[in-house]
Amino acid sequence: MFNLLYSLFGWLFGLWEKLPDSAKEKIIDMIVNAAEAIFREFFRSKKEDPEANNA
Repeated sequence: MFNLLYSLFGWLFGLWEKLPDSAKEKIIDMIVNAAEAIFREFFRSKKEDPEANNA
């Protein structure tokens, strides 16, 4: 099982190394923007629903 995960991460790392820097920056920006939207919605829902904060 760990061998499979190790080979998968090795393959992904090799693929990442082959990408140009501009593509890496775009991928990272997309991930950050998606995470920002998710966290904004999460904290907005917690702020709007005080009953959920007490649970």
